[in-house]
Amino acid sequence: ITLIGEFSPVGNRKREDMEEKDMEIKEVNCSVCNHPLNISKENVYVAKNVKNLLFGNEDWSATDCPYCGCQNLLKRRFEKAVK
Repeated sequence: ITLIGEFSPVGNRKREDMEEKDMEIKEVNCSVCNHPLNISKENVYVAKNVKNLLFGNEDWSATDCPYCGCQNLLKRRFEKAVK
Protein backbone atom coordinates (compact mmCIF):
# COMPACT_ATOMS: atom_id res chain seq x y z
CA ILE A 1 0.00 0.00 0.00
CA THR A 2 1.42 3.35 -0.99
CA LEU A 3 0.06 6.38 0.80
CA ILE A 4 0.54 9.74 -0.83
CA GLY A 5 -0.23 12.68 1.34
CA GLU A 6 0.68 14.31 4.61
CA PHE A 7 1.08 11.20 6.78
CA SER A 8 3.29 8.18 6.27
CA PRO A 9 2.29 4.56 6.88
CA VAL A 10 4.76 4.28 9.78
CA GLY A 11 2.99 5.44 12.93
CA ASN A 12 1.46 8.82 12.36
CA ARG A 13 4.63 10.81 11.90
CA LYS A 14 4.65 13.42 9.20
CA ARG A 15 6.75 12.71 6.14
CA GLU A 16 8.89 15.80 6.76
CA ASP A 17 9.82 14.55 10.24
CA MET A 18 10.89 11.20 8.80
CA GLU A 19 13.00 12.84 6.09
CA GLU A 20 14.76 15.06 8.63
CA LYS A 21 15.52 12.08 10.85
CA ASP A 22 16.79 10.05 7.88
CA MET A 23 19.14 12.89 6.93
CA GLU A 24 20.91 12.85 10.31
CA ILE A 25 24.36 11.29 10.07
CA LYS A 26 25.29 9.11 13.00
CA GLU A 27 28.86 8.37 13.96
CA VAL A 28 30.04 5.02 12.61
CA ASN A 29 33.10 3.26 13.97
CA CYS A 30 35.40 0.75 12.29
CA SER A 31 34.37 -2.85 12.91
CA VAL A 32 38.01 -3.88 13.49
CA CYS A 33 39.78 -1.08 15.41
CA ASN A 34 36.73 0.95 16.58
CA HIS A 35 38.22 4.16 15.14
CA PRO A 36 35.59 6.71 13.94
CA LEU A 37 35.04 6.58 10.17
CA ASN A 38 34.92 9.65 7.94
CA ILE A 39 31.51 9.27 6.26
CA SER A 40 31.56 11.91 3.56
CA LYS A 41 30.50 11.78 -0.06
CA GLU A 42 34.12 11.73 -1.23
CA ASN A 43 35.05 8.72 0.94
CA VAL A 44 32.05 6.45 0.28
CA TYR A 45 32.11 4.13 -2.73
CA VAL A 46 30.10 1.18 -4.07
CA ALA A 47 31.46 -2.31 -3.34
CA LYS A 48 30.12 -5.43 -5.06
CA ASN A 49 29.54 -8.64 -3.14
CA VAL A 50 29.64 -11.48 -5.68
CA LYS A 51 27.37 -14.28 -4.43
CA ASN A 52 26.68 -16.76 -7.23
CA LEU A 53 24.78 -17.13 -10.50
CA LEU A 54 21.49 -17.92 -8.78
CA PHE A 55 21.28 -14.91 -6.47
CA GLY A 56 23.38 -12.40 -8.40
CA ASN A 57 25.50 -9.63 -6.91
CA GLU A 58 24.82 -7.25 -4.05
CA ASP A 59 25.95 -3.63 -4.07
CA TRP A 60 26.99 -2.04 -0.78
CA SER A 61 28.03 1.47 0.23
CA ALA A 62 31.47 1.12 1.76
CA THR A 63 34.33 3.19 3.11
CA ASP A 64 37.88 2.48 4.23
CA CYS A 65 39.10 3.08 7.77
CA PRO A 66 41.67 5.91 7.83
CA TYR A 67 43.47 4.27 10.78
CA CYS A 68 43.79 0.55 9.91
CA GLY A 69 42.76 0.63 6.23
CA CYS A 70 40.16 -2.14 6.34
CA GLN A 71 36.92 -1.94 4.36
CA ASN A 72 33.68 -1.26 6.25
CA LEU A 73 30.31 -1.96 4.65
CA LEU A 74 27.76 0.71 5.51
CA LYS A 75 24.45 -0.12 3.84
CA ARG A 76 23.11 -2.32 1.06
CA ARG A 77 22.21 -0.49 -2.15
CA PHE A 78 19.27 -1.46 -4.35
CA GLU A 79 18.62 -0.73 -8.00
CA LYS A 80 16.31 2.15 -8.87
CA ALA A 81 12.77 1.10 -9.70
CA VAL A 82 11.74 2.09 -13.22
CA LYS A 83 8.11 2.52 -14.19
